[in-house]
Amino acid sequence: MSATIQALPGIAFAEEKYLLKIIGDELYNELQDAYDHDELTTDDIALLDKCRAVIVPFAFVEDAAFKQVLLSDNGFVVLENTGSRKPWKWEYNNAIEGMMQRGYSNQEILIRYLKQNTGTFSAWSSSPYNDAQNFFIIRDGGDLQGLVALEQPHRVYMGLRPIFAAIAENYLKPILSEEYYEALNNRIKNETTTQYDDNILPKLRLAAARIAMVMASNEQNVVFSGTSFTIIDTRQHDTINEGKTNANDTQLSRFRNQHKDQADALMDKVKCYMNKMASNAIFSEYYTSDAYTDPNKETKQIDNSNRKGVFALN
Repeated sequence: MSATIQALPGIAFAEEKYLLKIIGDELYNELQDAYDHDELTTDDIALLDKCRAVIVPFAFVEDAAFKQVLLSDNGFVVLENTGSRKPWKWEYNNAIEGMMQRGYSNQEILIRYLKQNTGTFSAWSSSPYNDAQNFFIIRDGGDLQGLVALEQPHRVYMGLRPIFAAIAENYLKPILSEEYYEALNNRIKNETTTQYDDNILPKLRLAAARIAMVMASNEQNVVFSGTSFTIIDTRQHDTINEGKTNANDTQLSRFRNQHKDQADALMDKVKCYMNKMASNAIFSEYYTSDAYTDPNKETKQIDNSNRKGVFALN
């Protein structure tokens, strides 16, 4: 990112793992070229500062273990400096934890800055963060923030996009039908949704967000803090800083069950409404699919006329 910052430990690895997935190669190269030729604009300098704020904490985290233990001709050795001592485990863990949280917060700040300045940094449109997705029910971190109590919603959304693809295939399509799901997705993308689509979209978004949280808690690391939570890339250490903690089994079980139950209840309401309203003109893709159930269709009644029961009523 610059000659000065490249001298920091683990900088190339931190750039690759924590920065490039946000800004992308094209914007990175533009910024590097402007720096090399002393052509940085005021906006470039502001962006560069925010990029450095992401890289530096994670670079130190990734390099910390190698500052404690070195590989020599005799294998691994620990350096001992006169007049100083090695940190206690809790001191080391707190320092790493603080650096990680600072890095995650700075990722969120960077994403927000780029979203607010898309016209200035047009090359950002080609970044991995903005890769074309085929899930428009929840479009970005702003949508996600309105659905669940998340810290750093834009950064978390970036990590959840593969999960949203799985939710579409394994949860939404079996309930809504593939035909209706694809049609709805395209209408959201093209801003041509019907009033009936709009009636169910809030519940679909809530359900999808809650299922995403269930899946994320299985596949990633969920950290609770007060009334909100976030998802991190790296498992935290034993000792916790500022009241944040990796979720324990009881928390995770309660978290998953609560979100799954809420999602299922929402989808039951969506299904009931669609069955009631569906016709050749309303929810037509759903109406002609195997997922549709006619609410007026008579169900087979069980003949209880000969049942004696176990309690006498007279």
